[in-house]
Amino acid sequence: MGCAYHRPGQRPDCKKNTCTLTILMYWLGSSTAVLERDVYDLGRIGTNLAAKPVC
Repeated sequence: MGCAYHRPGQRPDCKKNTCTLTILMYWLGSSTAVLERDVYDLGRIGTNLAAKPVC
């Protein structure tokens, strides 16, 4: 799943955060609590994802 929701001129670190949150919301749903371990597990999958800032 790619993240095509970036605003032009958005900083690269914000793009990583936005992409990470987008994937989490897609997988877990917006009405589900996002646990810190889910964020870190996702962050280990790809180098273009950010875990620490999202937590």
